[in-house]
Amino acid sequence: MISPGDPNFNNIEVLILAFVKVGLSSPYDFVSNLDMGVASSAPILRRLESEGLLQSTPGPRNRTSFALTAMGEAQLEKFVLNPDIMKYYRLMRFREVRRSLFLEWLLGGSNAPQNYLNDLQGRLSVKAESAQADAKSQLAALKRFREPSPESFQPEEVMIAVYKWLGSEINASELRHYSEILNELEQAISRLPIPPSLIPIKVRK
Repeated sequence: MISPGDPNFNNIEVLILAFVKVGLSSPYDFVSNLDMGVASSAPILRRLESEGLLQSTPGPRNRTSFALTAMGEAQLEKFVLNPDIMKYYRLMRFREVRRSLFLEWLLGGSNAPQNYLNDLQGRLSVKAESAQADAKSQLAALKRFREPSPESFQPEEVMIAVYKWLGSEINASELRHYSEILNELEQAISRLPIPPSLIPIKVRK
């Protein structure tokens, strides 16, 4: 497994290890419980196995089950005991927020997701303002294609400009929508339960 500090680290590996630890042992389990497709989970399970963190056991109907090895237990424990490691790998792409929020809660405790949300909202606000300004600027630039004569421009100029503006406007709208969702999440996140312990309580900091 890629070590903490490596820029290529992906926190989905920690997510997989944590769920294997509590009993999700096959790609089918990830599909049925987490909506994580086989095409997503199976390669990661196999990669973690090749790195010595998981071991596989053939099962009925060609279903392979996985379990943590001693090395896998040690790797997961490293993250449980040092949850601050995760702050370097917070994914800021909105569609991956669920994964990061979950790991913040699981490894950092009930208050950690709030800190993550505050960080994300700050970044999102900056991106939203920039996107809105870009869309506004591009819309203003489209005015030149209407005056004085649209025929004075090449077709590709107009087409490219409109296509780019649509992308900028949609991006700005999405960011505003994401901000609204995060505000709703912020109000609900305080009601999360205390996360379960993945390793014996006596060794947790």
